[in-house]
Amino acid sequence: MVRSTVRLAANVDDPPSAGSSSARVAVAEPSARPQWQRSSGLVMGIDWFRVQVKQAANHPELGRLIEQQAIAFQSIWTWNSNSWIDRVPFDLCHRLHLETYQAASEALRHLLEFPEWNDGRMDVPDLSTCWRVYPITHNAIFPPLWRLRAHRTFLPDQLEAQLPEWKDWAGQVANGGHEEYVRELHLYVTSDFMRHHWSSLRAAAIASHCRTGSWTTKPTLVEVRERIVRLPEPTVSRVRIEPSERPSLRQDEFEAQYAAAFEGVKTLIELTRAWDSNVRGNEKLQYYEDYYRLTLDEFRHHARDSWLQEFFEWAIRCVQRGFGLYLDY
Repeated sequence: MVRSTVRLAANVDDPPSAGSSSARVAVAEPSARPQWQRSSGLVMGIDWFRVQVKQAANHPELGRLIEQQAIAFQSIWTWNSNSWIDRVPFDLCHRLHLETYQAASEALRHLLEFPEWNDGRMDVPDLSTCWRVYPITHNAIFPPLWRLRAHRTFLPDQLEAQLPEWKDWAGQVANGGHEEYVRELHLYVTSDFMRHHWSSLRAAAIASHCRTGSWTTKPTLVEVRERIVRLPEPTVSRVRIEPSERPSLRQDEFEAQYAAAFEGVKTLIELTRAWDSNVRGNEKLQYYEDYYRLTLDEFRHHARDSWLQEFFEWAIRCVQRGFGLYLDY
C-alpha cells in the first residue's frame, strides 16, 4: 500500500444512515519529502492518490498491472452492506486476493510519480494529494456495479473519460431523472439498513434476559421485548446492479414492496423508541428517523452531497493538471 502520513480534513464518522458515507476527505500533511509510511493511530481507509506516469514506463505493463490490481481489490472488497453478519466470505476473499493486490500495487508504484513536497510546500498548491474513494464507492445513488468498479487506479486519460459519466449521472439523479431505478436503489438501501436495525434491536432485546437489574422485569419492558422478538426479519430487496438490466419485479410487485418497506421502517422506529424509553442510557439503540432517507427526495440528496461535489472539483483539477488516480488501501 502507499504509505503516507495523512489526516482527515473533516468529519471522520458520519452517522451510518442508509446509504451514507462513512469518512471524509484525506489530505496529506506537507513534509520535506514524501513519507510513504502511515503513522500508527491515524485513520486507515481507501484513497485515491493523484499521480503521473513516469516517462520511461512500459505502457502495456502499466495497463496489465492496473487491471490486475483492480480485479484483485474488487474481489477482496466485494460489496458493502449493512447485512454483513457473516464475515467468513470477506475473510476468504481477503486471503485469496490480497497478495495479488499487493504485488500489483507494488509494481505499479515503480511506474508512477507521486506528489512531492519542497520546503514544506506541496507540488501543486491547494490541490490535495489524495481523496477518499467513498464519495463514489459508498454513495447510494450510483449503481452497485459502478461503485464496485470504481475501486481501481485510473490513468489520466481514463480519469478524463470516467469523470463525466459520474458527474452526468449525479446531475440527472439530483434533477429527478432515472426515477424507476432510483426508487429501486432507495428501496434496496432502506431494506438493507432495516435488516441491520432489526438485528441490532432483536439482539438487545434477547440480551436483556441475561441482565440482572430490576429494570429488565418491568411490565412495559417485557411487553416491548416480546413485540420485538416476534417481529419478522425484514427482507433485503433485490436491486439491478446497473440500470441497463431489466427489472426483476413487475411494477405492481415493486410498489407493494416499496410501500411495505416504509411501513416496516415506521414499526421498527416505533419499537426502538419504546425500547429506549424503558432501558438505561447505555442500552438505548437510538435508531430513529435520522438513520433513514424516508422520502425519495431525501434519498436524491446523496447526488447533491457537498462531499461529492468537492470530490468532482478536485478530480477536475487533477485532470486539468494531467494527473491520474492511484488506488491505495
